[in-house]
Amino acid sequence: MKSLRHTGFGALAILSWGTLGALGAYSASLPPYLVLTLCFATAAGLGLVICAATDKVPASPLTRSVWVFAALLAAYHLAYLEAFHHAAPIPVS
Repeated sequence: MKSLRHTGFGALAILSWGTLGALGAYSASLPPYLVLTLCFATAAGLGLVICAATDKVPASPLTRSVWVFAALLAAYHLAYLEAFHHAAPIPVS
């Protein structure tokens, strides 16, 4: 049963990465900072709901390396969304 769950997570990851280019192209008319904020806020909200539903609470406070990773992840996605404003969707993807 555990391998089926992990297969589902893998399929969800492939689906989300596969649709990233199409969704980025659709959002090219919106400001990149707005799209980034909405996406990260949605992901944070879903994460909080899942943590509350499963009674899982972070055991320790966030370290500096976690904040650096989050900042780099946000910068990558901002650059990706900004690229859709300056290039055609196929080369960006």
